[in-house]
Amino acid sequence: MRKEMFYFGVKNKELMLILCGLYAIIIGVSIWKLCYSFRETPCGALTRQRIFYVLVFTIGCSRILWVLDPWINFGFASHLLMDSLCSTFQGILGLTFSILWFEMYVSSNISYTEKKQKQYLIKAIIAYIMLITISFACHIVFIYGNIQGNNAKWILTVSIDMIISTLCSISLFISGKLLNKNIKFAFTDNDSYRITSKIKFITLCTGIAYLLKTILLLTNSLFVEYLHSEYFALEYFPYSVVMFFLYYVGLEILPIFIVLFILKVSRVDTYEEHSLPSVLLPHNANDMSLSIKFSRDQIEKRLFNTLKDEKMREEFSLTYQKSYTCTA
Repeated sequence: MRKEMFYFGVKNKELMLILCGLYAIIIGVSIWKLCYSFRETPCGALTRQRIFYVLVFTIGCSRILWVLDPWINFGFASHLLMDSLCSTFQGILGLTFSILWFEMYVSSNISYTEKKQKQYLIKAIIAYIMLITISFACHIVFIYGNIQGNNAKWILTVSIDMIISTLCSISLFISGKLLNKNIKFAFTDNDSYRITSKIKFITLCTGIAYLLKTILLLTNSLFVEYLHSEYFALEYFPYSVVMFFLYYVGLEILPIFIVLFILKVSRVDTYEEHSLPSVLLPHNANDMSLSIKFSRDQIEKRLFNTLKDEKMREEFSLTYQKSYTCTA
């Protein structure tokens, strides 16, 4: 796919300019949202959102440089590096969403003690950093290493991208499901349905996009290499155009726009707001804040009553965890 699009871009510069314009819009929206976020009251949710804006901005810049290669002619290694960087940062985008879902699940699960919460989060962050580091290292080694033949470099970099996309899809599905379980327990029925439906939509859109990206890269490679390659060559124009819009517009640009829509800046200045993305809050955010407080108070009364001793609290937490696992 990566090799085919390289030669496709050389001969179809008009479509590449369209792609450049779409990514320029993404860059503009991410900059505007980032600047707008600094006008709001500082909180943990805004800090996390700014990380996403920076990632989206980086993806847009690397893709625009890649698109402009037919005019600037960076060279094979630089062209492949820019394409790989864009795919790698998209993987980071999905993994970051996953780790934030997981962080919300752990921090909102009252069956976990504070020590246990920190342990889970530290392990998740270590795995997150290691995966990103390995991905960057593999791309640089495969592109600039002593590997004979450009075709081998194409295959190795695409293989890494497929692995990262698959891991993103799996982690999004798992973390989204875990968070939904906690929300169903912690919130009232109406609030629970409203929030879980939004989380399901976000999880399905992002998870399926990463999964389809892996499938598309794999099937394209197999078809081009082993089956009727004459129909999948550069000269077969309809195939190239379909793959162009399906991959870059459908599986790159559209998911990024969904992320930018999800990251709406919230004006709610409460402690509870720090634990949820702003898109999960309803239109009447003040009512939601009261509802969250009421739900959490009810959980405290049902599980711990007036017990303040930490040891007894941990015993109740373990009992709750067992019953919660059985009913889930």
